[in-house]
Amino acid sequence: MDWLRDTLVPIYVDRMNSFFSDPWQARDDYISVILDRSPASVDAFISAHAFRPLSPEDRVQAIKLLEMQRNALLMYTSCGWFFDDISGIEPVQVMQYACRAMQLLREVTGLDLEPDFIALLHDAKSNVPGYKTGADIYKNYVSTAVVDLSRVGFHVALSSLITETPDQVQILNYEIRTESYDRAIAGDQRLAMGRIFLKSLVTGEGNSLEFAVFYLGNHNFLGGAR
Repeated sequence: MDWLRDTLVPIYVDRMNSFFSDPWQARDDYISVILDRSPASVDAFISAHAFRPLSPEDRVQAIKLLEMQRNALLMYTSCGWFFDDISGIEPVQVMQYACRAMQLLREVTGLDLEPDFIALLHDAKSNVPGYKTGADIYKNYVSTAVVDLSRVGFHVALSSLITETPDQVQILNYEIRTESYDRAIAGDQRLAMGRIFLKSLVTGEGNSLEFAVFYLGNHNFLGGAR
């Protein structure tokens, strides 16, 4: 965690210096956005800290960097350090915060720190037979929990085979708008195709997803999205 924190710091400062006059004051004041993520609150925060007008793309990049720092703080949540084994739900949770910080870094800069982070976790041995090391726990219980726009969109696509799809819906921190949709049913088989627009209510990032999903009965699903 210390290695990841120290590696993120110079990247955060370098990138944020192109948006905000004081990256660390912005990081501290970002609590106002965490408590109120309304557009008005975000606009007020950016107006208070940006030294130039920010494009929509710049705003997304800035918020992602601030979320990266937020997760770098959350990975030191105290309950993650009070237990005897790295396989516990609390250590796994703080590793998920670290994973999210690295995911955001990857989206902003293209730099992938995860292989080096996992390599360090090889030194953390589990006391529970079968769990082996922190690296194994990370691959099995942390990497598999990563969420992005594509994964949320495909969840909506699969769900649409079973339930009605509203024109607009909010799932946790994501807003989804249906742009086109068709479904066909023949006996137990179902086919759905469509296009949806997704937006993260945290970072402001948005993108369209086209999908086709096919239900064959029982537990058999096929599908793809782009």
